[in-house]
Amino acid sequence: MTNPDAGGADLSNSERLFRELQATARKSKQVELERLWTVLQDMRRAGINDYTLAKVGARLERVGGLRTQSLRNSSGKDYRRLIAAFAVDVCGKSTDSKPRGAAQADWIDGIPDIQLRSWARQMVEENKLLQRQVNELKSAFKALRVYAPNTRVQAPPPVTVATQPWLSAFEIELLKKSFDASRFAENGWTANSDGSVTDDIGVTVLPPGFKDVMDKLAAL
Repeated sequence: MTNPDAGGADLSNSERLFRELQATARKSKQVELERLWTVLQDMRRAGINDYTLAKVGARLERVGGLRTQSLRNSSGKDYRRLIAAFAVDVCGKSTDSKPRGAAQADWIDGIPDIQLRSWARQMVEENKLLQRQVNELKSAFKALRVYAPNTRVQAPPPVTVATQPWLSAFEIELLKKSFDASRFAENGWTANSDGSVTDDIGVTVLPPGFKDVMDKLAAL
């Protein structure tokens, strides 16, 4: 049917789609559809003939409706369909104005069937949305910096090998005498199992392990 408030334009196609979407939508979406439909009607009455998502979204936001980005998202598919159908009914533009957009609008406007025109515009909108998402992903990947692995093998730091001091036969003999059991007995020293040496009153005169080390040196 013809809506008299729309300047004589036949809005039967877009109005039918509007009713169909409302019939299957939940309450919150019905409210958003009603708000969108009102905005589209107001734009038509004001003589506005540009129904791009940016234009419609800006007006929709001002009345507390969905944001422009929400219309562009995958969840905004039904809203984009309604905008495209309304734009076809009033011979407006339903896509963003770009140099190539005019050529696209020409072939779409040449489709005689109203429903096919609406579907074609919807497909164009969805393709643009997908293209934007692809471009965003490409930009994100370009921002990633991939560094080549460092193939240079650095030489390990030089290892200092400790060498035993050279001992003369006389010095080795002195060690043996110093740690002989008879010498320990004269001093009242006792060698313990942990290698420490204590005197006759239990005071540690050599730390744990020291006796074992000196025995190894004396055995050279």
